[in-house]
Amino acid sequence: MMTFVLGLMIVLAGAGLIALSVTSRKSRFMMIGIAAAAAGCLVIFLSCISTVPTGHTGILTTFGKVEDVSLPNGVNVHAPWQNVITMSNKEQKHSGSGIAFSKDIQEVSYSYTIQHTLQSGSAPTIYKNVGQEYYDVVIHPAVNAIIKTYIGKANAESLIVNREAITDDVNREAALIGEQYGITMTVIIDNFDFTDVFTNAVEAKQVAEQEKLRAQTEQEKLTMEAQQKAARDKIEAESSAAIAKINAEADLEVQKINADAAEYAGQKEAAVNQAIAASLTPELVAYYEIMQWNGALPTTYMGDGEGVPVLDVTP
Repeated sequence: MMTFVLGLMIVLAGAGLIALSVTSRKSRFMMIGIAAAAAGCLVIFLSCISTVPTGHTGILTTFGKVEDVSLPNGVNVHAPWQNVITMSNKEQKHSGSGIAFSKDIQEVSYSYTIQHTLQSGSAPTIYKNVGQEYYDVVIHPAVNAIIKTYIGKANAESLIVNREAITDDVNREAALIGEQYGITMTVIIDNFDFTDVFTNAVEAKQVAEQEKLRAQTEQEKLTMEAQQKAARDKIEAESSAAIAKINAEADLEVQKINADAAEYAGQKEAAVNQAIAASLTPELVAYYEIMQWNGALPTTYMGDGEGVPVLDVTP
């Protein structure tokens, strides 16, 4: 706008010199006036051109009023009474820190990094409603409030192991706020820090839990070894009893087989004797006697009384 006013003033000055040269009939005023008018027109023309750098969005204002249009990168032509303001659409990174209190009233110091990008179509609205310092006005206080809220919902000890989960929750809430303004942002919680007293207490608790776990592991090992030994002893005892039972049953079976064999042999012998007895006749008995006689006469004759010697009558 100031450039346009300056150019207009130069044009008016040149026109005045031209008019003066006509009345005074001095040619030098004519030449100066024409040159001044030409220069003023050039200044006015230049006030109608603005360039928007790469990675930025142009915001067009008319007498301070923000127009609902965004200008692209490069050269843009506009009315001389309009002004162009640029806002970056590049990814920007800011770091911050703060102090909050956890659910169990522990002081927690935290640090974070915010990566944010302004969408080009949202630049006019952001400039009109918030301004170019939108990070300090919107992003920074919103992210701090979200982080403090989630720290206040958790116990201090859980923050140590659940930092990633809390970061996800913070990003989800931050994304909802960013959508309202056309800002894309990612929050990274870099660190949680606690008082020395709390840190020492946590370390002592971890040592105690590790010792307890070691003792439990050792006890479980001893218990398992005892159970394994008892199982082995039981198996060995059952095996010995089973073997003894098998041996006893085998002995009984052998005895039964031997008894059955003896009984069968007796039955067989009795059957043979019975068959022999049934087949004997007096003639057969006499035959066997004759067959068994060796030709020698008996020396004693047995009767109802005592034996009587037999006289030898051999000549």
